[in-house]
Amino acid sequence: MRIRTTLVVLLLAGMFIGQSAFAKRLEGTVVIAGQPVRDAAVTLWLTRVKQPPRSVAEVSTGAQGEFTLHDFPLLDDGGVFYLTTRGGSSDRVALMSVLGTDPPERVMVNELTTVASVFTSARFINGTAISGAMAKEI
Repeated sequence: MRIRTTLVVLLLAGMFIGQSAFAKRLEGTVVIAGQPVRDAAVTLWLTRVKQPPRSVAEVSTGAQGEFTLHDFPLLDDGGVFYLTTRGGSSDRVALMSVLGTDPPERVMVNELTTVASVFTSARFINGTAISGAMAKEI
């Protein structure tokens, strides 16, 4: 009986807390010209309508350009996630990738994701920030 009660309480708590209380893990690789970018700063941003974007996780890439972001909140309100990278051994590499409202478990950030993200988000980009009504349009 105690186990059944505990399960019911956990189920109800999950229903009331909502999706935003749970965290997600995101693995990826930063590559340019087919080569891994080591020591690049990778930042996961969250942007919502009429709010400036905010950083929700940051990490540096390893020797093979790999990174893992842990424990960032999921959304239930239509915000959009995007990644930016800066640095690397030449400190001249800046890349990005728009991930949408529910980031995948694995991503690659490279010059192709950068071109695609900038092209689709151009009217929402101000400097290195993406903001505006895009969150409702994706």
